[in-house]
Amino acid sequence: DRLSVMSNPPYYLTSDLLQTLVLNTAHISSAVLTLQKEAVERLISPPGCKQYTPLGVLYHLFADVEVLFDLPPGAFSPAPKVTSTCIRVTYEPALEDSSDIRGVHTVARAAFGQRR
Repeated sequence: DRLSVMSNPPYYLTSDLLQTLVLNTAHISSAVLTLQKEAVERLISPPGCKQYTPLGVLYHLFADVEVLFDLPPGAFSPAPKVTSTCIRVTYEPALEDSSDIRGVHTVARAAFGQRR
């Protein structure tokens, strides 16, 4: 059985956590995460948008992201300086070989490295 993950990670871990989750869909089926609102906006931005990222490519291809609700800074103690967003992520069924996802990630990073 694949796992479900729930997390309110420190914001500096967001990219690493999202990358780890999507690269391990053989073991992870879904996640409910509270992240910095700006990070969620980058994650769900459409292709061609200035905020589109290599991680966004992976999530558009291998996951469904649903925005659940925003949380104001005052919902936390101590209060951060930013708004947070809670999302539900459903990962596509695991591929036989996660190297497919890793290959897409490598190509996306290289392509975005050439942005002008």
